[in-house]
Amino acid sequence: MAITVAVSNQKGGVGKTTTALHLAVATALTGRRVLLIDLDSQANATTALGIPEASVEQPGSYHALVNSDDVSPRWPQATAIPHLSVLASSLEMAGVELELSGETDRLHRLRPVIATLADSFDWIFLDCPPSLGILSVSALVAADTVLVPVPPEQFALDGMARLTSTIERLNDAGQTRIDRPMMLITMAQNWAPAKMKRALQVRQTHGDAVLVAEIPHSNALDEASGDRTPVFFTRPNADASENYLRAAAELIMRHEPALTPTPEKIEAMVAEMRTQMKPLASQKGPDPLLTDPPAKHHRRRRSHSRSGSRSGDGPKIYRSRRRLQQAIGASVLIIVSLFITVLVIDA
Repeated sequence: MAITVAVSNQKGGVGKTTTALHLAVATALTGRRVLLIDLDSQANATTALGIPEASVEQPGSYHALVNSDDVSPRWPQATAIPHLSVLASSLEMAGVELELSGETDRLHRLRPVIATLADSFDWIFLDCPPSLGILSVSALVAADTVLVPVPPEQFALDGMARLTSTIERLNDAGQTRIDRPMMLITMAQNWAPAKMKRALQVRQTHGDAVLVAEIPHSNALDEASGDRTPVFFTRPNADASENYLRAAAELIMRHEPALTPTPEKIEAMVAEMRTQMKPLASQKGPDPLLTDPPAKHHRRRRSHSRSGSRSGDGPKIYRSRRRLQQAIGASVLIIVSLFITVLVIDA
């Protein structure tokens, strides 16, 4: 029976789809059979894997929810990544909550869908929409566990708190199998003290419910999103790529009975993932970080390293601002020196 993980947060823009996509891909790199069910009407997880939106000819998550008795193991579509399939979403998902609002079993529509598909997979990831409507609650009811992507921002923390409260109420009503949510810190910014402080507060408050890996605020993820490709294949050496692999390895070891998450075992699984990733990455084209840049670019990257930037993922605006401040400081010093010299000469 597959282990089902709902990736959810009531707040939008927290890296939820990015997290569901990359954890599903990373888990498939270990050779486990993985299904990603896209429940978001934007279908970003679907198209990022090179799969067209669902249609009448090729049914997807909308058709599964509306006609759960008709679901077939043939509905999930295989992707170019070995062992990874997706149950595609479509724009029709935008109206599915209204269609199901009058149904007495509306919160249990996903359970029979997963029951039909679970024998064909080892892991199932549910990419939930950014709300606590029928779809997200149905995912919580059907899942074995929930992973909450949490940027160190107050609105995202508020969304996490509301989601946690909803899970507690569902637990009290005997509707879920979730003991406690897991959390993954996303969009971490080591150059923003306020956000570093909030991230630390999340860890102090929730303890081992928070995965060890943190996903950085990364240009690499933005580029991968624009290319509709997982970051593993566009920038495999980026910090975001490394940390998503570690997050997936820790998630697997926390939930598969025969495994125990230790740093050594996690790194061994990450090494296995990277081995499987290399031929796929080469098919997607060379990684800019793996090719030899021009000499001038080399000098700039060494300068970034000395100033604390990691893998070129930090926002360039802050480096430009720092250079501007240095230039202004030097100009002020020159002006003051000239003024003092004039005073001395006049005296």
